Amino acid sequence: MHIVNLIDMVICEKEFSWGLIMNCSDISVSDVDINFILSFLPKIRKYFPNGCKYCIIYGLHWSINAICKVALNAMPADSAKKVRFLRRKDELTSLIAVENLPDFLEGTASLEYDCLPTLERLRELYDKN
Repeated sequence: MHIVNLIDMVICEKEFSWGLIMNCSDISVSDVDINFILSFLPKIRKYFPNGCKYCIIYGLHWSINAICKVALNAMPADSAKKVRFLRRKDELTSLIAVENLPDFLEGTASLEYDCLPTLERLRELYDKN
């Protein structure tokens, strides 16, 4: 939530909303935490109602995808409709240009994702793009 708050502070200074992309291509059924899903997405809705325009969950195995869709049924309809499940790279690249995706999603963007960003660093990165 801290990182989401930082991003919201930086982006909402200049734009109205932002998107959240979760790369779940390497998780298995044992990694699924329904409590996380049921607590994280409602917090986004409550504390950042205008910030999160969409949430893309990429690369889920079909069995986990089914579990998550059941969990989404417990959420309000206006929040649940912001969530999209994508399985293939071509689905992702039809929404987000390859030059804006990090290398671990087979993109070409040069993003620093190995450390927690500071507010100043996020502003610097956002102003550069």
